[in-house]
Amino acid sequence: MISYRQVNLLLKRNVVYQLLRHSHSDLPSARLFPLKNRKLLKIQGNDAPVFLQGLITNDMRHFEEGSKSMYAMFLNNKGRVLYDTLIHKWEGAESFLIECDEEVLPMLQKHLKIFKLKRKVDIEDINQKLRLWALITKSDDVIDTNINTESNINVYKDPRLADLGFRVLSTTDMDGAQIAGKLSKDIAVENTDTEYQYLRYKLGVSEGSTDLPPVKMEEPKSKEEAVQLIYDFKCASCNLEEKVHYKGTSPPFSRNIVLKYPGYVMKDPFSPNGKGEILVLGADCAICNNAVCISKECSLFYLKTYCLNCASNFVDKFPAEIRSKLAQIKNVK
Repeated sequence: MISYRQVNLLLKRNVVYQLLRHSHSDLPSARLFPLKNRKLLKIQGNDAPVFLQGLITNDMRHFEEGSKSMYAMFLNNKGRVLYDTLIHKWEGAESFLIECDEEVLPMLQKHLKIFKLKRKVDIEDINQKLRLWALITKSDDVIDTNINTESNINVYKDPRLADLGFRVLSTTDMDGAQIAGKLSKDIAVENTDTEYQYLRYKLGVSEGSTDLPPVKMEEPKSKEEAVQLIYDFKCASCNLEEKVHYKGTSPPFSRNIVLKYPGYVMKDPFSPNGKGEILVLGADCAICNNAVCISKECSLFYLKTYCLNCASNFVDKFPAEIRSKLAQIKNVK
């Protein structure tokens, strides 16, 4: 089993960057991926910058300093992550586009309207007009990111990592071939975003409600009710069965512990009352969604939990160190 120290080492940006940059440089050409699960909300009005400044984890003043895009999260009143977003500068000084996961679009729109109050802002769903693409290029390629309204295309550098390329916003009546032609680049147009998702995971970048579930799982109203919520956990590999008290990322009976991924959690039966210590039995496989325990004979952890069967089937998608670890586990078995 990978130790927490090893996981923390793998998560360090410089290590991951050196391990994975070669894989990125092997892309045959610039590639354009449709991001069908990403949607847009337009926030416009005199109070738009101040309105968003009070709701996000980043600083809207970056746009005054010349930034065109930035990464930001929306939090609830307890400081827990609700939604991860990209915010793009749009037309005019007080106009922005919030890019979010398709599943959280209605919740984010509702969240914004709750805090709007008397602010002079308009909140508009513009997904009937605009759509999103991811453009991945080689490091020596140059893309013009200046807004070109005549071509109905807007290009933004991804603010998270250079290896994630660019976000392309186009009108809905344009297809990938038309966009590639407008950019005047040798661009291969993909039908799905599967390879883009692989690249994201290799770079250790989380995105959307699958990777960062919003706080919406069933939570007890009080700590006294926590012990009454029971979930059945059964490992799909070794058939370990157990009753757990919680499934999610923020066990209400723990002391401010937040997991990086949704897991099956039970109160530590050997911990004194009131200590809030927990046991994490396992999690759902990130590929097949089957529950697996944390035993090294049943699962592999790299940013997410994978059952050994899925990890073996997608072994070429993992960094070299993880492939080596998987090979050792299989040899032991």
